[in-house]
Amino acid sequence: MAYVRVSSAGQNLARQLEAVGECDETFTEKQSGKSARDRPELQALIRHVRHGDHVVVTSMDRLARSVIDLNNIVQQITGDPAHHTEENRLFTDDGVARF
Repeated sequence: MAYVRVSSAGQNLARQLEAVGECDETFTEKQSGKSARDRPELQALIRHVRHGDHVVVTSMDRLARSVIDLNNIVQQITGDPAHHTEENRLFTDDGVARF
């Protein structure tokens, strides 16, 4: 599955959608990344991810605006444990994704 976010309604998701490629499910958002709690599609992805799933993003800044937020989000996702790919790098729940 993939998570694609742009910061405002006027921005286009196409570049990121092309970059993540075909996924079973893609969660898209046109919303500021300021607060993870205020992003319904991110919250839906966190609830939906299951053991063995891969979560693809074009870059980690699409998930969070700070290292602390990124760490919290990745911990929520890997709690199920999932795998994360960012720009062709694989982050897994075996310690590589720990910040």
